[in-house]
Amino acid sequence: MSMCWSIRSLIRALFVVGLFVSLGGCASDVAPSGSHPNSRPSEPPGYADAVRFRTTHGLRSDAAWISEVASDPASEAGVRLYGIPLTEVEIQDLDARARVAAEVATAVERYGQAHPDDWGGAFMDQASGLIVAQFTGNMTDHETALARALNPQARVKVVQVRWRLRDLETWQRSIAADTGFLRSLNAWFDRVGVDVPNNRVAFGISSADASAPALVSAHFGDPDWLTVTADGIGHWEGPRGTLVVAAVDSVGRPVPSLDCVLTPDVPAAWRGNLAVGTDESGECTIEGVGASGYLVELKAYSVADSTWKTVGSARTLVAGATVTRLRVRVDPTRAGELP
Repeated sequence: MSMCWSIRSLIRALFVVGLFVSLGGCASDVAPSGSHPNSRPSEPPGYADAVRFRTTHGLRSDAAWISEVASDPASEAGVRLYGIPLTEVEIQDLDARARVAAEVATAVERYGQAHPDDWGGAFMDQASGLIVAQFTGNMTDHETALARALNPQARVKVVQVRWRLRDLETWQRSIAADTGFLRSLNAWFDRVGVDVPNNRVAFGISSADASAPALVSAHFGDPDWLTVTADGIGHWEGPRGTLVVAAVDSVGRPVPSLDCVLTPDVPAAWRGNLAVGTDESGECTIEGVGASGYLVELKAYSVADSTWKTVGSARTLVAGATVTRLRVRVDPTRAGELP
């Protein structure tokens, strides 16, 4: 597998490292399409992300500093480069760290690919900042070779694992090709990828049946290299429609920059972890909404206490194969300060 980590994408990865992220697999997981390109997390705009990112990378992360940096127009450069507002000094610091990490990661990855019979993949450990290189055997040889090849200041840890990366990738592909049986278990394919840090294949399914993960694992012979998890929600197979929410003030003027948050009566009808913002016309258009009842909440970010506040709400019933329109009046006094 080829390296595909840019300097800045590597440092971003420190923030988002999870089951399906590794230095050796830029496309190591398979996930269904259908996400909303204009969706964003239903939380204060960038605030929670900034706290997590700054804490992870040892940057100042108190609320006062985050607000101060975000209020500076120059911090927009940080948003473009790293996804959160940053000062020029912070960007320079992160760039320098990322450059060093990228050079080390590239060297480790290249070495691992040259030794596929032992190579278990590499990843960045968030807590320590170490690049962890995994091998299935000949540990002393690999540790000595890497020590000679890398800068003495390189932060690399060599550990032994059970499974070779190439075997995990082969098993991943075989699972991705064998998902037709899931319907008989009232389950649906979500994603599958190589979980490099845990040296396993991670298979995610969508199912409300608590027994589904064990049944899926049994289908593949309960191998030691496989982890199966379910989202506990299941898949929506009913009709879908489009919901258009119009946010208006007391005199009927449109209110932009609010989050439209949907809470369905049937959890599978809509994944509630995403929010769509109202545009300049005060509307948010959400497609692919399962035909169900919904609580629709309009939320505004309160600068006063750095929280989201509900400024309007209403219930509606979304019908299938049609457009449902809902007009919600906004009460700005409930937010403290609207955008």
